[in-house]
Amino acid sequence: MGQAVIQNVAIVGAGAIGGWLGLQLARAGCVVSVLARGDMLAAVQRAGLQLRSGASSVPVRVSDRASELGLSRLQAQTLGLYPG
Repeated sequence: MGQAVIQNVAIVGAGAIGGWLGLQLARAGCVVSVLARGDMLAAVQRAGLQLRSGASSVPVRVSDRASELGLSRLQAQTLGLYPG
């Protein structure tokens, strides 16, 4: 019996952890959407999600507006915390 795949996954905050998680989910067959802003938004729009240790990248939907990404069955909020 095959494994069930969650079709629509949203990653909020695609830094080191969110980017890695999104890349792994996309490789597993999930449709990944990324909510990002600033430099990260531009980088993901240009090149998809990438790991620096390898040459692989995967295309994902990306926007700085959640309403443009549609509904998701799973949402991962991977936001950094900066001590302050």
